[in-house]
Amino acid sequence: MKPKIKKKELMTQTAIVNAVMQVLSEAHISPENPSLNQARIVYNYYSEMESGGHESLFRWFGEKINALGMETYSKQLIKGLGEIGAHDYATIEKKYGKELWRLYV
Repeated sequence: MKPKIKKKELMTQTAIVNAVMQVLSEAHISPENPSLNQARIVYNYYSEMESGGHESLFRWFGEKINALGMETYSKQLIKGLGEIGAHDYATIEKKYGKELWRLYV
């Protein structure tokens, strides 16, 4: 179900950013919406890396990674990072992401 937000509630840039963050944080990963899935993965990656690095990411998003499978998660994350121009982060994830996950679990 699409979230419904009234236009009058989105009158400032801060309100728009908060609405997007709310949608991304509450979204459920589903095969019906690959764009939303990818956005959520990249958003969670960014949020958790800012607050505590890979350990934080794995602790708070680990269930979703398990549900998707690390291979699928890694591919979606790397693709999403590349699409937003975060090529250095994509390279780090290509090189170390799966091994860090293996060590974490």
